[in-house]
Amino acid sequence: MSLILCVMAACNHYLSTLYQVGLPTGQSTLHYVLQCLLFTTWLSCRSGDRGIICVLRYRGWRYLLLALVDVETNYLYITAHQFTTLTSIQLLDCVSITAALALSCLLLRVRYKIVHIVGVSICLMGVGCLVWADIDDGRTLTGGKNQLLGDMLCLGGAVLFAVVSVAQELVVKTLDWVEYLGIMGLLGSILSIIQTAVLERDTVFLMPWGNWQVVALLLGFGLAQFLFCILAPAMLRDSGATALQLSLLTADFYWLMFGIFLLQYKFHTLYILSFALTAAGIMIYALKRTPILSQSQQPATYR
Repeated sequence: MSLILCVMAACNHYLSTLYQVGLPTGQSTLHYVLQCLLFTTWLSCRSGDRGIICVLRYRGWRYLLLALVDVETNYLYITAHQFTTLTSIQLLDCVSITAALALSCLLLRVRYKIVHIVGVSICLMGVGCLVWADIDDGRTLTGGKNQLLGDMLCLGGAVLFAVVSVAQELVVKTLDWVEYLGIMGLLGSILSIIQTAVLERDTVFLMPWGNWQVVALLLGFGLAQFLFCILAPAMLRDSGATALQLSLLTADFYWLMFGIFLLQYKFHTLYILSFALTAAGIMIYALKRTPILSQSQQPATYR
C-alpha cells in the first residue's frame, strides 16, 4: 500500500509540476466510479438485509457523511502538494497517527499497551530522521506557493484521513467490506462529480486532453487509488487504523528512493536509518494485538 501511495504521489507530482494540471477532486473521481461499477453492482445483486436498498435505508445517511469526509480528504491532500513542501507534509502527516490513536480509543474502545506506545514512538523517530535528512540536503520546511495554506490543508487532510480509517475499520470488523466499498463508491462518485462540476469545471475544459502523457498520469493515479482502496479493508480487518497509519509512513522512504533516480535527489544515509526505525516500530507495534471490548459488547457498541 505504501508503494501504491508512492505511485499516486509521483503521478500527482508530474501532473502539477510538468503539466500544471490542478484537479484535486477530478483526479479522485475515477477510483470512485470504478468502485461503483464493481462493488455497487456486487451489492445490488444481494437481497434481504444485506441488499443495497436496506443498507441505504438504515445506514445511508451515515455513509453519506463518511463519503463527504472521504472526498474532502482527497481534495485537501492533493491541493496541499501544490502549496507546501514535501518535508512539511511528511511532518504534518504524523498528525493522522495521533488522531487515529485518539479516535480508536474513543470510538472503538481500543486499549493500547506499553508495547504499542513504544512502537509508535520509534516510528516517529524514523520520520524525524527523514525530515533531518531533507533539511540537511536543502529541502527545508519553508517554501512553496503559500506555506501556511498548504500546511493547514495538510493538517485537515491528515485528521480527516484518520476519521475515514477508523470508520472503515469499524465497518469492516462489524458489518461488511463489500457493503462499505459499494456504498462509498456510489455516494463518492455522486459527490465528487458534483464537486468537480462546481469547482473545477473550467479546469476540465482547459485540460490538454490531446496530450497522452496527461491522460496516462490521470489514469495511473485513478487506478492506483482504486487498488489502494481495495487493499485498505483487508489491512484494517487484520490490524487496525493506527497500524495502517504507521505502515504508510514507509511511503516517504519509497518516494525519496524514487526521487534519487528520477528527480536527482542526493542519497543520505539517514534514509536507511529512517526506514529501519519505521519498520522496527511497526513490528514492535504488531507484537501484541490491540485489545478491544469483548465480543459480546462489540456489535451493539459499534452499531
